Amino acid sequence: METQQADLEGYRQPERVVPLPETISQQAREFLATPSFALEPLPETNEPADWAAHIATVDQRMAEMLAAVTFPVDVTAHPVEECVVYEATPQKGA
Repeated sequence: METQQADLEGYRQPERVVPLPETISQQAREFLATPSFALEPLPETNEPADWAAHIATVDQRMAEMLAAVTFPVDVTAHPVEECVVYEATPQKGA
C-alpha cells in the first residue's frame, strides 16, 4: 500500500492529485496541505482493542490539528453516537 502525501499542490494519491482550491487564502491552502490524520494506517486486524487504539490516535491528531488553527473561529466538539463532529464558527467581529 502506497502512503499518501500532501503538499501545497494538493493531496497525492497513487492514482491522482486532488488539487487545492486556488480561490482560498494561502493560510487555508497550507492548512489543507498539512498531512492528515486520515494518513494513519488502519489496523490490520479486526480486534476491537486495535481499532480502539486507532480511533484514539486519530482523535488525538484531530485535536492537535484543530488546536493549531489560527483562523478567527471558535471550535466546538459535538459527540454524535460513537464519533465527534467538530464545528468551526467565525468569531464575532473577525
